[in-house]
Amino acid sequence: MSDLSSRPPVPDNWDASHIPSQKGRIAVVTGANSGIGYETALELARKGAHVILACRNEERGREAETKLRETLSSTPEAGQVEFVKLDLGDLNSVHKFSEDFKKSHDRLDLLINNAGIMGGAWGLSFDGYERQFATNHLGHFALTAQLFPLLKQSKPSRIVNVSSIVHRSAPTWNEDDIVVTSEEKYREMDNYGVTKLSNILFTKELARRIKFAGVEGVTAAACHPGVTATNLATASASNSGGWLWWLVYKVTDLSPRQSCPMGALPTLYAATGNEVEGGDFFGPKHLKTFGYPVREDPSEMSKSESEQHSNYGRQFQQGHNFSISSADWNATHIPSQKGKIVIVTGANSGIGFITALELACKGAHVVLACRNRERGLKAETDIRAILASTHDAGTAKFMLVDVGDLSSVRKFCETFKKMHPRLDLLVNNAGIVGGRYTKTVDGYELQFATNYLGHFALTAQLFDLLKQSESSRVVTVSSLLHRHATLVYDENKIMADSAKEYGQLASYCVSKLCNLMFMLELDRRLKAVGIKNVTTAAAHPGYCNTKIMKKGADTNGDSWFWWFVFRAVAVAPPQSPEKGALPTLYAATANDVKGGDYYGPKYMQCYGSPIREDPSTLSKSEEAATKLWAFSEKLTELRFEVVK
Repeated sequence: MSDLSSRPPVPDNWDASHIPSQKGRIAVVTGANSGIGYETALELARKGAHVILACRNEERGREAETKLRETLSSTPEAGQVEFVKLDLGDLNSVHKFSEDFKKSHDRLDLLINNAGIMGGAWGLSFDGYERQFATNHLGHFALTAQLFPLLKQSKPSRIVNVSSIVHRSAPTWNEDDIVVTSEEKYREMDNYGVTKLSNILFTKELARRIKFAGVEGVTAAACHPGVTATNLATASASNSGGWLWWLVYKVTDLSPRQSCPMGALPTLYAATGNEVEGGDFFGPKHLKTFGYPVREDPSEMSKSESEQHSNYGRQFQQGHNFSISSADWNATHIPSQKGKIVIVTGANSGIGFITALELACKGAHVVLACRNRERGLKAETDIRAILASTHDAGTAKFMLVDVGDLSSVRKFCETFKKMHPRLDLLVNNAGIVGGRYTKTVDGYELQFATNYLGHFALTAQLFDLLKQSESSRVVTVSSLLHRHATLVYDENKIMADSAKEYGQLASYCVSKLCNLMFMLELDRRLKAVGIKNVTTAAAHPGYCNTKIMKKGADTNGDSWFWWFVFRAVAVAPPQSPEKGALPTLYAATANDVKGGDYYGPKYMQCYGSPIREDPSTLSKSEEAATKLWAFSEKLTELRFEVVK
């Protein structure tokens, strides 16, 4: 905190011998194969902790594991050390590490975000971000986000972010400069300073959010090691990225530096000291460079709440958001759906199947609206078999509909209205991706017709039944790829009229953008006429292991680009359909859903439990949505009037 005089001082000459017992505690230390990370892991394990050595280089990580075990073998009360591969500069690696860790551990007592790189020539991470920023800050933000639920389960727990004295030399922080996007703008020293300033901004903002949300027992603090003889400085001195850095490190080589065991003390105190509070910052005593740990006041810029909030928000824009105040929502939180009548399109597999299953398990009567009779009937059989052993379950019934055929949609609606007096929930889920240019029986491009236009027609013809329900919802399933649609809205360009105009990826993105525009325009029209018992929302599943992705990879033989895209995507670890269905299920059943809401996965907009998202700017264009609505009425030959 800024008023250091009101805080108890760190005990004089505090060193590793003062660390309290860590027996039974689980700790993750990133960059633990050398330097500050190695010493931190050693001392925590010496005091009984089970320490995960999270390192990007497997050879050096295993060498550290072996060396630590040999050192600890003479300490009877020592804990275990275990190497696990983690590259902070690769968000897929962060996700895999977090998922594997959560499967093998039910708690996390201490997270030390220590790994870092310094200087070097301009380069981008696997995800396209400047390397220093990606490794030193962004990867640790994502790691903390994905492990935060375990930290909440393990109170008292701590998060320690290792910064640097160089954070004080960071240039003015702003959103345009924090992530350098070109080699021309890259400055090694400035960029390193910004990454270390970001560590403190993140710590301060996280501490503030923890306090505001009333989360007890989780403490976030930061520290720096001063001037220490580590491999980081040695490696940086050998980089060819700039004469200024070369000069700085050569001068540093001639200056006295403290040992790694001394440099690790601020980290160890922040991790284990008795008088640590959220937002604290620790460093060496003498000239902020050498000596035993003391509480420090960081730079004025690091204490700016607006910049902390902006830094946090920047990660949200890049998809690294995490909830503090509420537990991760899953299907067990779905309220009773007993007596409700539901339609789920595309319910024979993937997201649709899981959505239908969970709703039926909670008591709903679910109509499985599928275009393939054989697969639809099989899904009905499979769901009924599960429901047979589920207390208070509802029912599931297959009905044939091809949303790519407007006459099939019309017939389905007429049949449904004869059988049911109302409709409580309509989930517009069915979709296709990619494939050669094809026209439907109505003469429209297949992806546009199936993913969007058929659902517009379905909603229009069932709208009267939705109004008959005491409280009904329309949930339209979009895609993360709606953000990549670059569409000029007029009747000649919204839908490809020929194979020459057709682009597989562009057409898919446009169809999913149209889903969002339709949902938001329907919400505006509902509110304009005062219809309060019908709520419309949208969702997307993130990156999921579903048949639609496999089919996209297998059927795009006319496009090397699509073949490459889907093969590349297949390398990344997808989440299960059970996880992917959660945003849809939340939009369909949660009590706090409001008209116009959009939901997706928590982490990188690709993985995890559902959160509310902000869709693309284009999707919120009222003028474009009005034109789309009129165009859709023209194509379907339907008048979709939203009236009481």
